[in-house]
Amino acid sequence: MPETPSGAEKLIEGFAGETIAKVERIRQLVEEHEKTLIFVNTRYSAESLGNLLFKIPGFGDKIAVHHSSLSKESRLEVEQQFKSEKSPLKAIVSTSSLELGIDIGNIDLVIQYVSPRQVTRLVQRIGRSGHRMNLIPKGVLIASSPLDALESLAVVEKAHLGLVEPISIQRNSLDVLAHQIAGIALDKKKTSVGMAFSICKRAFPFWCLELNQFLDVVRQVALLKIVAFDGVDIAEMKRTRLYYYQNLSTIPNEKRFWVRDSASRKNVGVLDEAFVSEYLQEGRIFITRGKAWRVMSVSEKEIVVEQTADITAAIPDWVGEEIPVPPEITQSVASFFSSKVVGLAGKHLTEELGKFVGEQNGYFVPKPDEIVLEQRENLVLMHSFYGNKINETISKVISPLLSHGFAVRTKANAYGILFDFPPSAEVDLKKIAQVFRQTGGDKVQQILSATLPKTSSFAVKFSHVGKRFGLIRRDAEYRQVSLKRIVRNLPSESPVLKEVFNELYAEKLDVVGASNLLADFAFERVKIKTLESAGEWSPLAREFLSFGGFSELFIPAEPTEKILESFKSELLEKNVRLKCLSCKKTFYKQLEISGGVSCLYCQGKMVYPTGEGLKGERLKENAQKIASLVSSFGMRALIALNTYGVGPDKAAQVLGRLQTKDEYFFRDLLEAQKTFIKNRKYWRA
Repeated sequence: MPETPSGAEKLIEGFAGETIAKVERIRQLVEEHEKTLIFVNTRYSAESLGNLLFKIPGFGDKIAVHHSSLSKESRLEVEQQFKSEKSPLKAIVSTSSLELGIDIGNIDLVIQYVSPRQVTRLVQRIGRSGHRMNLIPKGVLIASSPLDALESLAVVEKAHLGLVEPISIQRNSLDVLAHQIAGIALDKKKTSVGMAFSICKRAFPFWCLELNQFLDVVRQVALLKIVAFDGVDIAEMKRTRLYYYQNLSTIPNEKRFWVRDSASRKNVGVLDEAFVSEYLQEGRIFITRGKAWRVMSVSEKEIVVEQTADITAAIPDWVGEEIPVPPEITQSVASFFSSKVVGLAGKHLTEELGKFVGEQNGYFVPKPDEIVLEQRENLVLMHSFYGNKINETISKVISPLLSHGFAVRTKANAYGILFDFPPSAEVDLKKIAQVFRQTGGDKVQQILSATLPKTSSFAVKFSHVGKRFGLIRRDAEYRQVSLKRIVRNLPSESPVLKEVFNELYAEKLDVVGASNLLADFAFERVKIKTLESAGEWSPLAREFLSFGGFSELFIPAEPTEKILESFKSELLEKNVRLKCLSCKKTFYKQLEISGGVSCLYCQGKMVYPTGEGLKGERLKENAQKIASLVSSFGMRALIALNTYGVGPDKAAQVLGRLQTKDEYFFRDLLEAQKTFIKNRKYWRA
C-alpha cells in the first residue's frame, strides 16, 4: 500500500493520509497512461472516489464517473468524450456498467480499486485494456485494507491458475415462463399445451422443466384470465396482449425514498425501496453518501435522519449491489494466516501483510475448518470464512433461534456475521455455539420457509414477482397492497410463492452451502471456538466493523457545533412578515440573534408573524398569545416561531427556559425540530 506523498494530505481535507496516498497513486497512474478505466464495485465507491479525484487541483477535467444510476444521456456523453482524441478526459471511474458490450476506444491501463471479489470480474475488467496489436492487458489492483489485499491476492492467484468461477444461470424462472406462455398464445392464437411445453423446453434455462411445473404456471395465468386453458389447449384472451407488453422487462420499477436531514431539512440522498424495506426502521444506523445517519422516522415518501459518528452496526446503502465473494476465495484467504504470504505479493506488501497476520494471530489463527465467536459487550462476531451467500443464509437461520423475547439484529459479509443483542440481553457464547451445533443442515429450508415470509425483503420480492405474473397491478406499491391477505389466499404450492423463494435463494442466499456448514458443525467437522474481548477487538473484527476498508472513503461526521451553526445560520437568513395588533399594518423584519421587536409605524410591541396560518377563530385565539411572546422575548420569540415544527406552545416552553447563552437556545430549538419530525407520523390529520 503506497506511502503518503509529500503535500498530498493538503489536497483533500478531512481524510487520512493513507487514503490520500491511494488517490494520489491513482492520479499518477492516470497521468502516466493515455486512457485508463478505474473499476470499483459499487455506485457509492464510484461517486466517492470520483469526488476525491475531482478535488485534486488541475485534475478534475481528466476524470468522469459512469454507473447505471446516471441518465443514459450522461453515460453516452462520457463514453463519447473518452473516445475523442480532442477531449481532456483521461480516465473513467466505473462500476460494472463498462465491463461488457460497450465500445469506449483503446485503453492501455485498468485500475481495480479494492478487490474485484471474483476471478471472473478480475479477468473481464483487466481484459478491457490492451485491445491493440502487440499489446497485452495491463491492470493494477489498489487494496483498501490488509484483508482486502489478502482477498485480492487470492483472486489473482486463482486467475493465474485458470480457476474461474462457473457461470450460474437461474433455472426454471416461473414468472418468465408465465410471460412466455402468454407470448406463445399471442403468436399461435391457440395451441396445445404439449406444443407450448415443447417450445419452452428448447430454451436452455428451461431444459429441465417438468410438465407438472409447466401446468401449474398455465393454470395460474389462466386463473388470472391472461390466457384461456381448457385442460388441453392454451388460447389468447383480451388481457393477453396488454399483459405481454407490460411485462417485457423483468427489471422492477422500484419506488425511491428521499433522505432528509432533520437539522438542515435538506435532502442528503435517495434510497431504493428494497433497501428501505429490508434494513431501515427507527433507530437504525446506515451509510449513504459517505456519511453515517440514524433513522428518526420512515414515512411513505421520505426517511428523516440525523447525523451520527457511530458506524459499529451501520448498514451501508450499497449492501444490495455488493459482488458476493465465493467461499473458494474466502477459504484461500483463511489459509494465508497459517502460511507466509508469498508469490505475487511484492516485498513491501509482504512485510505489511505479515504485520497484519502476526497481529491477528496473537488473538486467534483463522482456519478454513474453524469458526470463532468473538464477543464484546452485547455484540458477538462470528468469524466465518465462507463467503457472502453462505454467511447471509446462516444469519437468517440462526437469528430467530437466538431471539428469545427480544430481536437479535444481524449483519453479514464474506468473512463473518455480526449478532447485535439488546443491551439488556444475557449473552453466553457457549449457548450460542450450542445453537449452531444443534440446528443441523436439514432444518435450514424449513426455518427459512417459516421466517422469510415475515420479512420486508420477502414482501418486496413478492410484489415484484406478483406484478410479473399479473397478480398485482404494475403501478401498485408494495406498502399499499395487502400482501399478507394475498399470500394467505394462495396455496402453498402456488408458482408465485415458489418463484419468490427461488429468486431469494438464487440472488442472496446459498441454502445448500449453509446446510452443509451447519451439518459440519453438528458432526464437528468444523470446530467452533470462543473468544471474549475484554479490551480491543481483534484486527479481523476491526476490519469487519470498519466495512473492510470502505470506511476510508467515508466523509468524517460533522461535529455538533458545525451542525448547530448551520441550523442557526439558516434561521437567521429569514426575513419575516409581521403584523401589528394595534395599527393593523404589516412590515418585514430580518431575524437577528437578539434585540426587541416593535411596529415600524406605531412602535407598538404587540406584533406577530403572519406566516403562522392564523385565520378566523385561530387568529382570535392565538394572535394575542403569539404577540405576547414577541413582546416578552423579542427576537428570540420570532426565531423560535420560525423553527420548523415549533408552534406557539412549544415556543413558549423553549423560551421559558431563559437560556443564558445563544448556543443553548439554538440547541433547544434544534432538538424541538427533531422531536416534531420524529413524532409527526403519529398525529391524526
